[in-house]
Amino acid sequence: MILLILVCRYYRGALGAMLVYDITKHPTFENVPRWLHELKDHANRDIVLLMVGNKLDLVSDGSVPRGVTEEQTAATQHEVGRCSV
Repeated sequence: MILLILVCRYYRGALGAMLVYDITKHPTFENVPRWLHELKDHANRDIVLLMVGNKLDLVSDGSVPRGVTEEQTAATQHEVGRCSV
């Protein structure tokens, strides 16, 4: 119950939210729908959402394989873009 109260307070009054995931680790990408659900439940309906795939530099230089495909990202960005919080 305390966690729920903290989540509500955390989102209250927010004008924007950044949903940041690690493109080299798919499990972090799997959190995006949960974050959207939390925002829908607790944030202002007019909140601006921005989804960011982090660590592209590691993939670009070939040191780490990509864990989230560009197609997966595009599909989820589409969902975020049409999400009415």
